[in-house]
Amino acid sequence: MPCPELAFAGLNRFWAVREQYDTAAFRRHCQRLATAVARAIETRVQQGEEIVLVGVEGSPSMGRDHHQL
Repeated sequence: MPCPELAFAGLNRFWAVREQYDTAAFRRHCQRLATAVARAIETRVQQGEEIVLVGVEGSPSMGRDHHQL
């Protein structure tokens, strides 16, 4: 999946935390990205392929919360 922050704010973006990206515009942006990725994953699943998802530690939107396993 493309980095949501990079695709939303560009290369010259400032460092931000999750709460700063929690806006309606950023959520819509992420929804569009996630929809495209979900369609690609769905196609692979239908072809019988195994899917592995990887989060990026420290990323406000691509990371995963270790407490939600």
